[in-house]
Amino acid sequence: MTLILTPEQQMLADTVERFVREHGSFEQWRRLTAAGHAFDEANWRRMADMGWLALAVPEADGGFGAGARETVIVAEGLGRGLLREPFVGTSVLAARLLAQAASPQQRELLGGIA
Repeated sequence: MTLILTPEQQMLADTVERFVREHGSFEQWRRLTAAGHAFDEANWRRMADMGWLALAVPEADGGFGAGARETVIVAEGLGRGLLREPFVGTSVLAARLLAQAASPQQRELLGGIA
């Protein structure tokens, strides 16, 4: 199956690829593992600054309300680079769950994710 990306989606894919190339070396992965770190906090902040953590958060809750394609583009790129940041667990699964099933008080957590 061939996936045709829009120009914006291709730009996102290129940005993720560049990010992984610059911040996702195997040596970095080994250092994090040896030090007992779950993920690189500096990378997590960079990802937040680029808006990736807000992709799956609805616009009404401070996010971008992006679709599955955009979140898959980021997740696939990060996985390809073996980055350990909890993008899928936090910014996709938790965000979608909170958006769909949370109480109004719990939905406030979405702003923090974004």
